Amino acid sequence: MYSYIDLLALIGVGSAHPGGFALTKYLLQNIPVHSTACVLDAGCGTGRTAAYIAKTYGCSVTGIDSHPIMLQKAEKRMNKEGVTVKLVHGSVEEMPFASQSFSHVMSESVIAFTNINKTLRELRRVLQPEGTAVLLEMTVERPLSTQEKEDIASLYGTKEILTEEEWMKKLQEAGFSHAEIMGGGTINQQMHLYADLPDWDLSPKIEPSVYTVWAQHEAIIRTYGHLLGHRVFLCKP
Repeated sequence: MYSYIDLLALIGVGSAHPGGFALTKYLLQNIPVHSTACVLDAGCGTGRTAAYIAKTYGCSVTGIDSHPIMLQKAEKRMNKEGVTVKLVHGSVEEMPFASQSFSHVMSESVIAFTNINKTLRELRRVLQPEGTAVLLEMTVERPLSTQEKEDIASLYGTKEILTEEEWMKKLQEAGFSHAEIMGGGTINQQMHLYADLPDWDLSPKIEPSVYTVWAQHEAIIRTYGHLLGHRVFLCKP
């Protein structure tokens, strides 16, 4: 049985998060990345954001992801684009980095698929005292019913699906002294705001059952697009 993350890995889609790559570039314009920065892309996927940061700012970039196919495709991207990014196979819930290793952390539609409390504490731990974290995460517009939670979790494997207020509380509990919302909205509200060029790296053999997961994803969007969405959190220690 393939998971939603398996689907993304096998299709090799870059910038699968809400808002796409256009939103990534917009967010980077609003945080102080410079050539001496040390940036972590937490849950880097196929490496589109990490490669862009390394190429655009010439700074040190590290990407970590738990899915081996994602990392294979990220390495392929770095070689193709001629950029240097350190790629690490590991979990964002328990990262093999020293405390205060990074001046900036980015995470795009990753944390909601993990143990949220563990991951937020880890991101706070590896962030330098004057650092900045930009977190783009799945949200719901109101608390969900049991049935709604089960429907969504059956596809995405999420243990918690948080409202904006619940995210802000967890960020505070994780040790972030400052958190503000830079943007967001529901899937229905945001669907037509960002136009992205396709970024695919298809695996050579993809079983038909993988596309069943895609169909389930489309069904969830049609049913819950008015409730599911995202927020962008700008956080500081």
